[in-house]
Parts: sequence; structure tokens; C-alpha cells
Amino acid sequence: MKKKLNLNLGSGAYIVSGFTNIDAFVPQGFVKKKAGAKFIQASMTELPFADNTVDYIECLEAIEHLSFADVEKAIREMYRVLKPGGVTYIFTTDFDDIAKQWVEFIADKPFDPHNWFTLNSIVYGNQLHGGEFHRSAFNPQYFNGLMQACGFTHFKMTGYPRNSLPPKFKGAKWPKNPLNTATIAIEATK
Repeated sequence: MKKKLNLNLGSGAYIVSGFTNIDAFVPQGFVKKKAGAKFIQASMTELPFADNTVDYIECLEAIEHLSFADVEKAIREMYRVLKPGGVTYIFTTDFDDIAKQWVEFIADKPFDPHNWFTLNSIVYGNQLHGGEFHRSAFNPQYFNGLMQACGFTHFKMTGYPRNSLPPKFKGAKWPKNPLNTATIAIEATK
């Protein structure tokens, strides 16, 4: 029996066992070695796999790091490499909630450095290196049109409100603390 091919797109240096972890910005030397895990330095917009060869994809808190011009390319690549019946999960912040938080905590309020720094980090990324900048914003309406434009006709979108626990995924190990923004999870089947 052939081993399943699972991808963790936008892995950063923290790779997941049982997955081929992919990140364009993290050099091989910075990857924390883990048994049963592979790492490939590559872009989500040009995945180094043949058509219809991947069983499962997780792209968690990574798609927002792509330019808005590259987001559609990346999702088309996910669709291209997935086997028929293969599943991809995309998880990112809901920018509608970020805009609400900006109004609630920043706009027309006395300056609070903690709130300002926290929201700027959510909007723009932590900016520790080139791969840690946020370049795209998402909301349910945009995701709906985007997934359809990229070929996915079978997908479910779930919104998680601010201060909720993140969903459980196959590979990712999430902290046990609640999320500080609303998020969107897409489960799409080819």
C-alpha cells in the first residue's frame, strides 16, 4: 500500500511529522528536524508535485503571507496537486473582525501601545523576516468566490468567533489558548 502524501504549506521552521512541510522563506538550516517529517523549500504558488498526487493539505495561518496576486495561484496549485477526493484545509484570520477590532480598540481612542502593537501584528504580521509579513486579507465573501474560481465546488466554510479555541487539524498542534481574532476555516474536497 502506497503511503499517503500529506502537505503542510507555509510550515515555517516548525515542521509536522507525517507531512511534507513546505515553506518558501525558511532555509533548510533553520528547520527543526523531526522524525517522520520532510521539508522542502518551495513556494505555495509552484508546488513540486505532479497533478493529482497529494492526499491531504493543511495551509494554516499561511495564505495571508502571500501577495494578493499570488493567493489565487496558490489555491489553484492546491487544487492541481490534490487527488480526486483529496482534502485541503485553509485557516486564516477573518479581516472583517480585524477591522472591527481596529474601530473598537484603536480608532478615536487614547493611544494604548499594547492594543496598537497587537492589532498591527495581526494586520501586518510579526515581520521578523521576509516570510512573516501579512500581504492579503480574507473574509467569507472573498473566500467563497476565490474557492469557486480555483475549481473547488465542494467546500465548507466555518467561522470561529474571537476568543474561541481553534479547530483541530490532522497535523498542526495549536496552543490551548483562545484566538484573539475571528478566523475562517475552509475544508475543500477535490
